[in-house]
Formats: sequence, structure tokens, C-alpha cells
Amino acid sequence: MHRLFLVLALLVLPPVACAAPISLVDAAGRTVELAGPARRVVLADALDILTLSFLLDDPLAPVAGWAGADRLDENLAARLHQGFPSAAAVKSVGLSASELSAEAIIAAAPDLLIAGGGTTPTDPVLARIAEAGIATLFIYPPPGRMGEQGANVERAISLLGAAFGTGERAERFITFHRARIDRIRDRLRTVADRPSVLVEAHAGSQDCCWSPGAETDYVEFAGGRNLGAGLSGIEAGRLSLEYIIAADPDVVIGTGGIHMRPEGGLVLGAGVSAGEAAQSFARIRARPGFDTLTAVRTGRVYGIWHQLLGTPFDLVALEAMARWIHPSLFADLDPSATLRAIDGFTALPLSGKFLIEPAS
Repeated sequence: MHRLFLVLALLVLPPVACAAPISLVDAAGRTVELAGPARRVVLADALDILTLSFLLDDPLAPVAGWAGADRLDENLAARLHQGFPSAAAVKSVGLSASELSAEAIIAAAPDLLIAGGGTTPTDPVLARIAEAGIATLFIYPPPGRMGEQGANVERAISLLGAAFGTGERAERFITFHRARIDRIRDRLRTVADRPSVLVEAHAGSQDCCWSPGAETDYVEFAGGRNLGAGLSGIEAGRLSLEYIIAADPDVVIGTGGIHMRPEGGLVLGAGVSAGEAAQSFARIRARPGFDTLTAVRTGRVYGIWHQLLGTPFDLVALEAMARWIHPSLFADLDPSATLRAIDGFTALPLSGKFLIEPAS
């Protein structure tokens, strides 16, 4: 059965007209040499299957293994297995992008390990698999080198397009993406007002309150002032409720997913109904302490599916944040329409509730 899946996977990959060597400079600044287009890969972060879906009609076909499969929420994982039978043959190669197994990667026999923000270039696992002839390509910057998320996504798509020989497909999405990113950037060039914004990751968690730090630039890009910017040198950290109440941010944006159901937190994502999302949204706004915030009392609390972030789908999150932070300046933005437009570029069109605001 495993051999059958491998044969089917090879049949749906793009044809290789000429197996000319490929030389790439990846997101970690490393030169990566490939003998030809990648045919069999391992993902250091299973969530990068969303990025791969913009390059291949069957993004699972070349994937021999991945780490951190629990990063794919239950509904998204079910969508993958229903749409792509080759998902059943994908092996686990580690608990997360920072806990990879060299033995499992080598056993999967890939041409390439695709890595991102959770893996460091100095990880000894990368040296061990290199000795076995397996190259590593960082499509997203490693920790400490985040940069601007819009540019990160475009580089990731470009690198994968080059690695798989689907460059024209990559360029079509990059053109679409860049036009919308530039629209936000250009309008904000002369805007001095930067409202303070709390982004509460996994909103409603019993361990309140996790927030992106200075290494994550979503809020700044969308024209706000990140309340978690004092968490320097890290991607996320904990802010106390007392600190949040004292700071009294102008805007509050929570991230959520179906993983928040057991904690009574914000539930959003693929397969989530508008009714369930609305009920969970009401709960997080009514929490003791949060109900005293100006943002809650003035209706400036919003929600985003956590897994939109760090993928090409985060264009939707950036548009939503820009609209929420500067409602007059970006009144014409329609993030939901952008999500529908993105469906035309990906093999994994999403259906569910991914954004929420008081009016919805």
C-alpha cells in the first residue's frame, strides 16, 4: 500500500522537462544546491503544507514525512485526508520543528527537508541528514530573523516554486499578494497615529495571556503599536492581566481555533459554524478584567483563526488587522472577499469561520 501511494504521488507531480541543477539562497541566507526539482520532501513543520498548497495541485503527493502534525487542527487534518489520499502515507519525523528525528528523516528518503521558523540552522539534525545527502531549505526565516511577514510569504512561495519547478504558478500568487500588501503599506506611509493593540494568542486560555513579542510584526505592519513589543528578542511571551488592564489597549485581537474548545476559549477555523464562533467570542469578551477594557466597551475586540498566521493565508489576517486598527482608512478592504480570491490559487480552499468581530 505504501508503494502504491508513492507511485501515485510521482504521477501527479509536475513533469520535469530537464533535471538541471538548482541553486537557491534560502530564508536563512544559506546556499542550497539541488540536483533537480524536488520530488520527495519532508516538512519540518506540518503546517507548511498550507504553503505547499499554493504550488502543487496535490500538495501531499511529494510529502514523505512531517513533524508537528498536531499543528494541523482536527478539521484541517480531516480536510487533507478527505481531499488527498496520499496523506495516509505521510510519516511522523518528530514532535515539532525543533524536535526532529534525523533517523526518521533519513528513513523517509527525501530529496529535501523544508524548514521554517521553528528550526535553527545550527540544529545538529541538519548536519546529520546532510551527511546522508539530504539538503535543507529554509522557506521562512529561523528564530530571531523574522523580518516583514509579507516579504516572508513571497520569498517562501518563490523558493518552493523554484524547488519544485512551478515558478510560473508561484509568480502568479506573488503578484496577487504583493498588490494587496502594497495597498496597506502605501496608505500607512504618512499615518502618524498608531493605536495600541493587544494580540492575545489562543484567546481564552486558562494561562492568560500570551502575546506576540517584538520579533513578530503583524501589528506594526497593519498600523498599530504592539502591546507585546516589550517582549524583545522572542516571538511570543506572557503578559499579565494586570499589565493589560493598566495599559488599556485601544484594540484587542484574539487568535483561536478548535483547540480552544476544551478551555472555553475562542473557537474559529475550518469547519467551525458562525454560531459556535459567536458564542465563544462572547465568552472571551465577558471574562473578568477584560470586560473593563475600553476596547471591549467600545466594540473594538476581534478574532482571527490562529492558523491563518505564518502562512500565505495571513494576507487575510493582515487586511483584517489594518481594517480593525484604522477603520476609516481601510473601510474598503474586505478580508473575506480576499480569502475567496485566494481560494483560486490554492489546492486547499478553506471553508469555515476564520474572522469575527462584534458586528458579525
